[in-house]
Amino acid sequence: MNKYILCCLVFIALLGCIKVDEYRDLTYDKEGVEIAFPLFHSSLNISELASSLDAETSIEIQENNEIDLLYRGQIIEGGLNQIFPPVIGFGDIQISDTSFLYTVPINFWEEIITLTMGKTSLTFKFSDRFEQPVDIILEIPEMQLNGQPFVQQFKMTDGNFISQPISVEDYTITPDDLSFLIKYQALDEEGNTILMDNASFTFDFFQIKYIEGIFSPRLIDVQGDVIQVGLFDNWRSGGLTFSEPELYIRVENSFGIQAISQNNTINIVTTEGELLPLESPLLTDGVSFNYPTLSEIGEVKITEFIFDKNNSNLGDLFSGKAAKIEYDLDALINNKATNEVGFLSEDGFFKIEPIVRLPMTLTVEELILADKTDFDGSALEDLTSATVQWYIINDFPVDMALQGFLYQSGILRDSLFVEPLFVEAAIINGNNQHTPSEMIYSESYSQEDLLTMRRADSIEVIGKFNSLPTSVSVTIYNDYYLSIDAGMKASLK
Repeated sequence: MNKYILCCLVFIALLGCIKVDEYRDLTYDKEGVEIAFPLFHSSLNISELASSLDAETSIEIQENNEIDLLYRGQIIEGGLNQIFPPVIGFGDIQISDTSFLYTVPINFWEEIITLTMGKTSLTFKFSDRFEQPVDIILEIPEMQLNGQPFVQQFKMTDGNFISQPISVEDYTITPDDLSFLIKYQALDEEGNTILMDNASFTFDFFQIKYIEGIFSPRLIDVQGDVIQVGLFDNWRSGGLTFSEPELYIRVENSFGIQAISQNNTINIVTTEGELLPLESPLLTDGVSFNYPTLSEIGEVKITEFIFDKNNSNLGDLFSGKAAKIEYDLDALINNKATNEVGFLSEDGFFKIEPIVRLPMTLTVEELILADKTDFDGSALEDLTSATVQWYIINDFPVDMALQGFLYQSGILRDSLFVEPLFVEAAIINGNNQHTPSEMIYSESYSQEDLLTMRRADSIEVIGKFNSLPTSVSVTIYNDYYLSIDAGMKASLK
């Protein structure tokens, strides 16, 4: 049976440890004899369980040996292009005179102090009806690289000229009121200044590598995601209440700009499909994200906030058998109110990582979990009768009752035990002193029972669990373990 059944609940690992396909091969030479042999051994502790979990689920062991179960959501990452997407160039932009003031194609921005161009190329076009040779000098004074302005020289010979695309990457622009000057000088063969009949330019993308200024309010839609919580994948009924569930949000930000979370929604979806909204002042009031100043360019600032039972209804929601958490977080950019100069850079980023943290202090009441798996009874072909003896050590403070049901083509045929296999909880004393519970149990199977088992093609294992008394929380520690041994005495044909 798949260990995943209870990998998220250590103390119910009994179900995950019983592997019905792990019968040992029976090899023998004589007929009509009785043999005895070990059937299997299975044990589970926290370290083994932690190593079997996937990347989204992990176990964290605290210094006091307590454990936390962690479910990680997808890390959402945004960059400059999400905040300030490149502008696609469409058509020719006319240079109406020998000096032309061009407005930067940027929306939302109140004041740009400086910006550095990204992977942008400019193409210039000139035409003159006299079709005479013309020398053209074009300059953009506010666009500079290493202190030198952008200057290009062109020679038109037949009345028409189109330049090759010219990269302006890494050029810095210091615009005046969101605009910068483009000017050209056209000289005929006699050295006279003339005005071109047509002068224009185009760009492929207006892309920014770095920008500095005072920015007006702008809502950045951070696409949401889902945290899959496998805790109740096999839930049938009953209750499981965590004392201190947490939803931890970590934000990494290397953009030097004020931002606050806004219009945020977080919903818990239960195993029954019910949508339960998380309620908290952190959602309604927003959380301000830390950010680097102009003197801290390249640094990453961290903001962490936690939803728990003290500032939200998360505790109540997790009592409702959470299957997944849907979250959608937005950020409002705005440093206009304070006139504080901020910056955005191409290599800057913000990351949002949500983690569900479930400290394993909890109450279990009539919790029933079930899992169904394929079953191969061919190893029982030559047996006429069998007795299986179980030896179980339970070091978890939870009572366990186990039963298995055999199915053939989806039809229930029989159960594994006459009565559910019951294992008492370990005895827990002060200072985490605990005495494991031990149980020895035997079950005999007739030839008719074995025939039913051989014909079965699947088995469903159902476990029922209780912490005692049910009103008191129990804590699961790293040194708790579960051990199962089974042996068989069988008669052969």
